[in-house]
This record gives sequence, structure tokens and C-alpha cells, in this order.
Amino acid sequence: MIPNDLTPSQKTPKAEPKRVDLGNTAPGAKPDLRIEGIQERWNDVLDQVKKRKKSTQAFLMEGKPVQLEENTLTLLFREGCSFHKDKVSQIENRQTIEEVLKQLFGISLTLQNFMENEFQTKQTPDNQELKSQEQALIDKAKEMFGADRVVVKEG
Repeated sequence: MIPNDLTPSQKTPKAEPKRVDLGNTAPGAKPDLRIEGIQERWNDVLDQVKKRKKSTQAFLMEGKPVQLEENTLTLLFREGCSFHKDKVSQIENRQTIEEVLKQLFGISLTLQNFMENEFQTKQTPDNQELKSQEQALIDKAKEMFGADRVVVKEG
């Protein structure tokens, strides 16, 4: 029995607000999302998209998340899947996928779709500089040891 001399606030315990820990993010900061996190949960993305629109999920299955820069997620489609890439790029399908990404990861992401061969030719200036430095080292090694003794292995 509850004593009558208590005020209403003393009779019922207050519910504490539930806190969800998203890791060590500062208030107002976006969660620390990396491409590896998206790749690990890609099947969750596919499942959630399937619940909303099966055909979109079928097209999306051919794409693989490969890069996250700022809030842009890059998907690559293998040769022979340009139809799938085009379908994923359509507004209604892209919006469905982007809504699922926001729901699962807590931040708005924009999709960018490429065919594998298109993406490999897109090089940043940094990448091109690195390639030229690499080539200069190879040339120097050939000059020092002889071109017939230098074997370049891609790794």
C-alpha cells in the first residue's frame, strides 16, 4: 500500500531516458563510418532493401561497396551488369537504397555507381603522382641493374 502523505512524484519512479552508445562520437558529430563497416553489413542492406522493393534488391545484389569518401558511397558493378548499374541509378531505386543506408548507418549517404572498368580509369592526381614516382624507381632500377634483371610484380 502506498502511503497517502507522499507526493505523486514520490509514489512512482521516474523512467530514465534510454541512452544508446554509438561509440566515442562527440555530440552532433556523425558516427565514424568506414567502408569496412558498410561491407560487413552489406547483407543487412540487401535484406532491408528487399523488404521495401524486391526488384531493387535484385539489381543491387550485383553491386559491391568499394569506397566511402565523405558521404558518397561508391558501388562497383562487374562487366555484363550495366543494366543492373543503370537500374540502381534510377531515382526511385537509388532513393530506396539511400533511405535504407540512412536507417542502418545513421547518416545520409549518396550512391555513386560505376562499372569496374570505369572506376579503375578514374584516378586522382595523388594516385597519378604515386604511379609516376613508382615508374621512376623502376626506371632507376633498370638503369642500375639492367632491364633484363628487373622484374616488376604487381602486389
